[in-house]
Amino acid sequence: MIGIFLLWYLAISFLGVLAFPLVYRLLPGLPDRGYAFARTAGWLLWGYLFWLLTSFGFTQNNMGGLVFALLLVAGVSVLAGRGGGFKEVIQWVNPRNAIS
Repeated sequence: MIGIFLLWYLAISFLGVLAFPLVYRLLPGLPDRGYAFARTAGWLLWGYLFWLLTSFGFTQNNMGGLVFALLLVAGVSVLAGRGGGFKEVIQWVNPRNAIS
């Protein structure tokens, strides 16, 4: 039971880390730049993309479709972090070790 809980916690945390560059870019007016919403946004974006792709028949309702939707979320996050965005996120997360 505890193992399942830890697995879910790690999966949701991974999705939060994956979606944070996108949320950081979309919510610049918030004091935490959307960090509080990153896990929820990652989970919802992944689920919505999977549902949408499966509903339109682009993927099947199996592990391959889940992985494809996860790769799409990662791709959108990479696109949001392009052009110095990752450097800015790293500086925001750890200001003592800021990259110059």
